[in-house]
Amino acid sequence: VGRDVLAELKAAGPTRKLTCMKATDRGVIRSQHPILRRGEPIGTIASGGFSPTLGESIAMAYLPLELTKYGTELEVDVRGRMLSVVVVRRPFVSNSNLASPAT
Repeated sequence: VGRDVLAELKAAGPTRKLTCMKATDRGVIRSQHPILRRGEPIGTIASGGFSPTLGESIAMAYLPLELTKYGTELEVDVRGRMLSVVVVRRPFVSNSNLASPAT
């Protein structure tokens, strides 16, 4: 049951991709906040919060493929205030950015 539908979905390919974002303004992005592009809603935040390591707000969301290019600028509605975000590469923090443990 449902095999034909699943085969069609697989043949069509994905329409959305899990994408990482960093805030360029002050504010904390949380899950379920709406994402907008030029005032039009395009999705919602799947996971977000403040990163103490980076000192800024980070988030992940499933976005349309055409908006997943690194450097794409979007907005997130944080309780009625628009917060600018930019699409970034994963991982948010590379091993070279982490301090080595004290010995």
